[in-house]
Amino acid sequence: MKKPEIIIANKQTLNSIVSDALSKVESLLDATRTLLNDVEEDEVNNEHLSIITTVGDPTVPAGLYTFAVEEYGKFLYLKSLEPIDGKYHIDYTNEFTNHRRKFELALSNLPDECKLVHLGRKEDVEFYEPDLHDDIIADFETRLRIFYSDFDPYFANKVTKTLPPVSAKLLKIAVQKLWEITDSEQIKHTAEKNQ
Repeated sequence: MKKPEIIIANKQTLNSIVSDALSKVESLLDATRTLLNDVEEDEVNNEHLSIITTVGDPTVPAGLYTFAVEEYGKFLYLKSLEPIDGKYHIDYTNEFTNHRRKFELALSNLPDECKLVHLGRKEDVEFYEPDLHDDIIADFETRLRIFYSDFDPYFANKVTKTLPPVSAKLLKIAVQKLWEITDSEQIKHTAEKNQ
């Protein structure tokens, strides 16, 4: 059965889906934290480079973290809804299920600490390598690169896309900060529901 483009919900249903979205963010952050506990940081290497050790790799936890960021964007969308005649009109097609839109909402509202999983090097070099010199943001494109096989658009039949570099240190900071934000939102939401 196809879902409608617009879902009309009462206050109780909206509160339920908002609570569920916040709970999902916290569950995803908890899982990300668990995976990060298996990653040892290499103190010798530059903290901004991808940290991959024999003990673990922060790439999959970073991919999981992108799901938490997106779900936080869903929460922000739902929180922004104003009632019309006591009902909430959820744009299911263009907002609720639109990955890029949810990332846009989350990343435009979260502090910088929650956005980056890799900080690019800014020094001048003869050969420019995007993954080393550009920041890697916890967005939909990063998730696709982490979890799905694909070809590089510039070398369509020659080179597969590589995993993006991830800094375990930056990811740990992002997870902690988003956890604090989500926990605060959960407390506010519970208080509003109980009024």
